[in-house]
Amino acid sequence: FQAELGSVQTALSAADCVAREPALADVGPHLVGGIDTPSEEAGDCHLLCQEFERVLRQGGAGLAPVEFRYGQAVRGFARQRGQISAVHTQQGSLPCDQLVIAAGMGSARLARSLGANAGLEALKGYSLSYALGPDSVAPQVSVTDTAHKVVYARLGQHLRVAGMVDMGNDSTAIAPNRIATLKAQV
Repeated sequence: FQAELGSVQTALSAADCVAREPALADVGPHLVGGIDTPSEEAGDCHLLCQEFERVLRQGGAGLAPVEFRYGQAVRGFARQRGQISAVHTQQGSLPCDQLVIAAGMGSARLARSLGANAGLEALKGYSLSYALGPDSVAPQVSVTDTAHKVVYARLGQHLRVAGMVDMGNDSTAIAPNRIATLKAQV
C-alpha cells in the first residue's frame, strides 16, 4: 500500500533489524523481522502547535496577527448578515472577522452549533514520555511493535511511547487501565 504512495520500504531479517537499530539488541532473539521505511519521520505535535501559534501571532504574508485565548469556554456565537461577528465566552464577547475553531474534542460540538458538520470524530490517544539520560539505550529511529500496537519514537532527549486510542468518546478523562497497559507493554 505504501509503495503505491511512493514510499520505499525494505524487508529486514531479525539480525538486520538489530543492525539498523542497535537499541533492539536485547529483544533481538524475539524478533521475526521488520520493515524499514527510511523516509518515515516522527514529530513532536506539541512543539509543532507551539510553532504554529508563534507564527500566527506574528501575522505576515498579508495576514493580520491572530489572537489566542485560552481557558475561556465558548458559550455561543453572534451573527450579523449571515456571518459570525462575535464569539460569546464566559468572560464576555469577542468580536471577530474570521474564526478558526481549534477546541480539540470540543470542535465538533462547536461546529454543530453553527450548523456545520466538520466531519470530526473524537480520538483520545495514550502516550508516555521518558526523559533519556546520557547512558540511555533508546531507539534512534521510530520503532513500531505491531503485535502490541505500540510506537517508540525519539523526540530529542525523550522517548515517546504511543499506543491505543479511544474513539467516539469526547471525555477528557484518562483511563488508568490504558496507561497501565501501555506501561506493561513498554
